Amino acid sequence: ADNIDLRYEFFPKGSEQVMVGLFYKHLHNPIEYGLINEGQDTYYKPMNLGNATNTGVDIDVMKNLKCFGIKANYTYTYSKIRTNKTIEEPNPDPNAETTIVTRTVRQTRPLFGQAAHVANLSLLYKSTRHGIDAQLALNYTGKRLCVVSRFLDNDSWQAGHTQLDASAEKKFGQSGWSIYLKANNLLNLSLIQYVERNARNEVLGPEYARYKGGLLERKEWHGQSFLIGVRYKL
Repeated sequence: ADNIDLRYEFFPKGSEQVMVGLFYKHLHNPIEYGLINEGQDTYYKPMNLGNATNTGVDIDVMKNLKCFGIKANYTYTYSKIRTNKTIEEPNPDPNAETTIVTRTVRQTRPLFGQAAHVANLSLLYKSTRHGIDAQLALNYTGKRLCVVSRFLDNDSWQAGHTQLDASAEKKFGQSGWSIYLKANNLLNLSLIQYVERNARNEVLGPEYARYKGGLLERKEWHGQSFLIGVRYKL
C-alpha cells in the first residue's frame, strides 16, 4: 500500500484533543472475499481482483469537564476498485440453442469490507478520589460489501449496524485490588446481510424475504454478553 496522510492536531489541555486528518491510500491487489465458480462448484474464497484506492477524512475530538468526558470520532472513506462483472442477457439469435448469453463488463464499486461511514461516541467518567473509571460507548459502522459476486450488481452487503457497550472498574485504594464489569452489545440489534434490488431478484415471488427492495439473505443476533471479575495488580 502507498499512503499519504495530512493531519492537524490541537491539544487545549493535556487530556483533550481535536484532530482532523485527510488520507489517501493506494492498495496493490487487496484481498477480497467472494464467490468463484470452479467447474460445477462454487466457492467462497479470498481473491485479488485489482488495485483499489481509499480517500477520506478523520475527525477525532476529546473533551473533559471535571470527572466527565466525551470522546467522538468519525471517518468518511470513499473507496474505489474496478473489476470485471458478468451480465446474463437474452440471446438475440432466435435460432440459437441457448436462450441466455453472457458478457463481461467493468464495474467501479467500493472495496470489500470498507464502510463509507464509521463513527464512535464514548461518554467517560473518571474519579481518582473514588477509584472509579467508567465508559459507555456507541459504535456505528455503515453499509459495507461483504461478498463479491461475479455477476453485475449481485454483491452481498452488510447493512449499517449500531452497537452499545459499557464498562466500569472500581479500585480499592492502593491495595492493588479492583472489581470490573463489562457489558457488550446491549442493544442486541440484528446484523443484516442482503443483495440490493437487481434484475436477478426483482422477479422473485413474495415467498422471498425482502430488505429495502432487495433480497434478504441473513438476519442474525449475536446476543448480549456480561463479564464481572476481580483484578489484582502488583
